[in-house]
Amino acid sequence: MKTKKLSLVFAMVFSLFLVSNSLFAQNGSSADARESYYESVFENFDINQFTTDLEIETFDPELVTIARYESNQDAADLVVLAAAMLVFGGGLGFTDDDTLWCLHAAYYYRLGAYVNSALFGTLGIAYTGLSADNYTQSFIDFQFKLLMFSAITQSKEVFLIYGALLAYGLGNTEFSDSFKNKYSQITAGLVMGLYIVLTTQMALMLQTNVLAYISQKDKDSDVKNDFTQVLINKNNIFLISLAINLGNRRRAMPQ
Repeated sequence: MKTKKLSLVFAMVFSLFLVSNSLFAQNGSSADARESYYESVFENFDINQFTTDLEIETFDPELVTIARYESNQDAADLVVLAAAMLVFGGGLGFTDDDTLWCLHAAYYYRLGAYVNSALFGTLGIAYTGLSADNYTQSFIDFQFKLLMFSAITQSKEVFLIYGALLAYGLGNTEFSDSFKNKYSQITAGLVMGLYIVLTTQMALMLQTNVLAYISQKDKDSDVKNDFTQVLINKNNIFLISLAINLGNRRRAMPQ
């Protein structure tokens, strides 16, 4: 860097010498006049000031990198969550006449990480049973969820979960008179819950559907039954799950 600066200085001085000498030659100036001119130029020339100015204006990639880093959020504000998790557990739900239960397992994959939050996509399977006075029902759901995890504590050990659910299920109903029928169903819903960090490798998850639209179709008669469940109906199962991090937790950079 210093060699380049000195080369630039000497090039400028040499150019000045050539131009001034040419002007003196054209004007017929004497050698004494030229010598007096050069002395006045070099007496006023401060090479230290010149190189200092060059250093200030020189592009430094390292300084630019530091400036960009300092403009980001502080590293302590970034979310720490595993890139992938295995989640399994069970749940219960109640109405005046029915009791619901569920066993489920799912794979969670982190799609994006942001300041104070992370986005996960999930693929899962759930086996659900329902017991009523005159019939029992069971079905298997294949589920896809898109969930956002947002930190709600300063230590980032508790996260609010919210997002959307889409599921396709196959099931059957058995009545007290031994009559059976099979059906399929499609579910679209909104999910809310909590993610509570227990250790670096495990967390507790609580989830429920706050709103669910369900469309059932009887396979024998093609009769459709569409209905909506909301939290106050108590028809939505409350799930309690254990999440196991597949790999160490690491600091996620914002995207």
